[in-house]
Amino acid sequence: MHKTYTDCYGAAGFRGGNWSYALNTNETYGTATAALEEMIAPDERRLACYYLGWDGVEHHQEYATTSLFFEEINKLRPYFGPGTGAWYVKFEKHSSSRES
Repeated sequence: MHKTYTDCYGAAGFRGGNWSYALNTNETYGTATAALEEMIAPDERRLACYYLGWDGVEHHQEYATTSLFFEEINKLRPYFGPGTGAWYVKFEKHSSSRES
């Protein structure tokens, strides 16, 4: 599977991203936090993770209604497995009273 997120480049609110295969698991339920340091051989890696940056969830949700989005999802669909999904995460910069 060699998929990039180039379909997003011109979308309103898209800021960039990347993707890679997980190095230590092919399971969507994750691994123990104190797992042994094992790595899956490169040709056996199956769990692809996409990290896409948007100005807000609403921009991604709007983009997810487009025909180009469905075209790309249909290309990826053969690789979907149990537990496949998307999660929104919002990062906020930490501030402290010591910062000026």
